[in-house]
Amino acid sequence: MINPTISKKTASSLTPTARVKKLFQAIYNNQKGLVESDDISRIKVSDIISKMAFYYEKIRNSVDYKEEHLLRKNAIERILKRHILIEGAISLKGLDSLAISKHLITELIRAGYLPNDTLPETKIDEIGEVISKYLRLRHYSQQIVKKQSGEEKNGILAWIISVAASDIEERLGKNQVDLAVIDYMYEILSENIKLPESSIHYEDRDVQIFLGIHRSLLKFDREMLSFILFKYYNSNWQEADDKTIQQAAVIFYH
Repeated sequence: MINPTISKKTASSLTPTARVKKLFQAIYNNQKGLVESDDISRIKVSDIISKMAFYYEKIRNSVDYKEEHLLRKNAIERILKRHILIEGAISLKGLDSLAISKHLITELIRAGYLPNDTLPETKIDEIGEVISKYLRLRHYSQQIVKKQSGEEKNGILAWIISVAASDIEERLGKNQVDLAVIDYMYEILSENIKLPESSIHYEDRDVQIFLGIHRSLLKFDREMLSFILFKYYNSNWQEADDKTIQQAAVIFYH
């Protein structure tokens, strides 16, 4: 017998919000995959060399384990250090950002960090421009810190390379689902987290929320969080001209 105290609930429809629709669309596009034109030239490397480099990286990563999504960023940083610190120091010519970009992407493909025969060749120019910006930042920074010790100068250069690696990783490894989830979480947390005016984080609440999401959700390391802050305090960095790069070097030391 049906319990008379139980009343029948009226059916209700669930209407997703705009932010939920955006998240679902990103997930759908990621699973479906975007079909690109076959008319563009793509970066391709030898399969045999790729397999050798791939197994080398697997062995290396089994020893130096970190979060899976940080491994490519660490590989980028190692390659940049080799080309800028070691090969740059023994070369009689100036550093060629385009050549470094080509070597970097080729090595990442060989090691299995990027798909083979997929990236457009224009990606070399894009990453080359990024490397060029950080080489100029290094140049202007060295002019400012001439009186500092060699250890301090090396620390500054290491920081610039680590931020450059994070910048390049962001451009090579953008995941639309991750970006949609971050936006979704940020909107929700921004609406619900209120701080008193006396809080030390009152003025920078928004960037603290953004950093917290990346630290907790994507397990960003210190260098990648540093890059987020660097962009926050240099809002025009992505399209930086030479004057902006000089200003960034000055701001960094004040």
